[in-house]
Amino acid sequence: MSISHRSNRLKLNGIPTVEKLQNGRYRLVVECTTLNSREDWYSANKDRIFPDFGSLQSAAMSIDGLAPRAGEAYNTDGVMDMRLTKVESGNRRTMQGKGEYNVILTYETLGATFVNVKDDDISERENGLRTVKRTIIAKAGTDYVDESTPPVLKKVGTTTITSQVDTETSITCTLAAYEINDTDSYREVNEVYVESGVLSVSTDQNSITSEVSVNAINFSVSEVRTAVTAVTANHNLKSQSTSDFEGLHSLQYDFEIRSTTLATELGDPQIGVEFETGVQTNGSSDFIITRQYAISSANTAASIKTLMPPEINDPIFNGTAGTQKAYLVDQEVSPNGLDGAVLTRTFAMIPTRIDEWDEMVIRFPGVDKGPFQLDEGFVFRSQPYSESVPVRMCREFFLSNPQRICRPAEFRPVDNNGNRVSVLTADTVPTADEYIGYVNSGTYLNDRVSILRWQGDIWERRTVQFRAE
Repeated sequence: MSISHRSNRLKLNGIPTVEKLQNGRYRLVVECTTLNSREDWYSANKDRIFPDFGSLQSAAMSIDGLAPRAGEAYNTDGVMDMRLTKVESGNRRTMQGKGEYNVILTYETLGATFVNVKDDDISERENGLRTVKRTIIAKAGTDYVDESTPPVLKKVGTTTITSQVDTETSITCTLAAYEINDTDSYREVNEVYVESGVLSVSTDQNSITSEVSVNAINFSVSEVRTAVTAVTANHNLKSQSTSDFEGLHSLQYDFEIRSTTLATELGDPQIGVEFETGVQTNGSSDFIITRQYAISSANTAASIKTLMPPEINDPIFNGTAGTQKAYLVDQEVSPNGLDGAVLTRTFAMIPTRIDEWDEMVIRFPGVDKGPFQLDEGFVFRSQPYSESVPVRMCREFFLSNPQRICRPAEFRPVDNNGNRVSVLTADTVPTADEYIGYVNSGTYLNDRVSILRWQGDIWERRTVQFRAE
């Protein structure tokens, strides 16, 4: 006599098969046949034939279910029950040729805490950092939390694990990304962890500031200084920014050497060379100075360039009490004809604002006379016109990234929709009335603004201005 499984409509067919999975989990496959082999009955009773996903192996069906019998829950190594994860059904033939519908039910051990489905997948990248991919599973609705007390929700950039291969020292890795696969039976999570450390180090040997850029994951500035030998005690942190790596935020640290001590430039014993000190010339203007140093060995010339500071204080620049800073804008190493070399370095002070005058053809806008405007001595014009007039060139100087230097707005009249216009009216920006006010007050307007390199990292903002007329 056949035995029913969870319902009189499902009859056990043979003995269930059991598969042992990792971390104390089991998979149970139960094969049954339906009570009635008629197709119309089978189709009309699918809701009564198929159990709900996630239901226990020993639980009664939700419709016309059988109460569990003693010992029905499968017991393997103390694991008493499993949950339904898969249902398959199809038509098969018996030896007598009678068609029957079979139903295959798959159950798995699913607990209230996450366990690994398999061993971690571990890979090492070219930069030496480890990536760990892990798949974990638990019953449906289990909170995605860590193993702390009390547990907290896992979070990218914060949650960590330790990874160890054979007898190596364990490595701490940080959660970089995860994907959650939810079903009515289980919650499965695919996680990616990345080792903290330095991703890359780049140096610019020809940079006048001896720049070192470091890209790292979960490393503070002090940790970078300890791990990266290229970042010396003389390097200062210039900037930092964030980017993405394997879904995790990485930090970009940019260091530079900017010493302001004249003694460091001329007498640091770690340099290991002798210099012919002394100021050479004032250069071509009051803002530039050139210095030359005799280097005893040409082989050290390349490294000397990176050790010399990119800014100095010197009395020749006539700052307050002789402390005006000057900045390195050029340097060159050339052989001296013997075994040594000559290092020529050019420094420049940031100039103050300079206003110069020139003559240029300017296109003046037409100005429409509205119904309520008085003549007021202004000659209205229906069309724009061009004329050669004196212009003022305002030259301002900055030690900065040129992209960070703001550009004043240029005089470009537009209508309400932002379209360029050549004739000013009551509906333009600026309006005809506003422009007449510029003319009456002698206002200078910006014709064009450009950013130009002056010397080294010193940039000039040049603004050409004309007086409204």
